[in-house]
Amino acid sequence: MVVVKYTNKGGVKVFKNVPDKDVFKFFKDTAGVKEMPKARKTTTEVTRNGKKIKEKITIYTVDTGKGKINLRHNSNSLLSNGKSARWTMEVPIGTDSKGKIITRELKFE
Repeated sequence: MVVVKYTNKGGVKVFKNVPDKDVFKFFKDTAGVKEMPKARKTTTEVTRNGKKIKEKITIYTVDTGKGKINLRHNSNSLLSNGKSARWTMEVPIGTDSKGKIITRELKFE
């Protein structure tokens, strides 16, 4: 079992030293699927050391019917140790009063 290493300043739980295969298993178990969905590759603009740069990212998405669970390689924000998360998982946890889906993130360093 993996224990949360720390919580970053935004309140996101950060797991440390989790192998990719375990991140993928956790994603599949959470999404309720047996196989990883097809990866989507894209670029995003992030700020690193005060400079805006474009980074390539890989995103896996499963639509659960109650919202989409996303697993993306890389992170737009830096962790408290100055590093970028290796994987970020966004999980729907409910809806607000206007019906908008609320998500929480888990990060894997």
